[in-house]
Amino acid sequence: VASFVKGLPGCKEHAATFKTEQIDGEAFLLLTQADIVKILSIKLGPALKIYNSILMLKNADEEGICFDNAEEPVSASDSRPKQV
Repeated sequence: VASFVKGLPGCKEHAATFKTEQIDGEAFLLLTQADIVKILSIKLGPALKIYNSILMLKNADEEGICFDNAEEPVSASDSRPKQV
């Protein structure tokens, strides 16, 4: 999660917070915008970017899109082997 957050524009300095707070992928998807702003003490701008990425990940999951190492999306119906 920390490396994912680090890759978001303007959020690099907040990556350590996610590591310190032991926020894994499951916990990341459970965060609310209020959690990010109030509990993690992240300013509104970066918090909105982080929360938007959470919403996008949830939406991708609902549509059956998988992310392999958070790089490029792979369709759930894609039968090609994933590169590691």
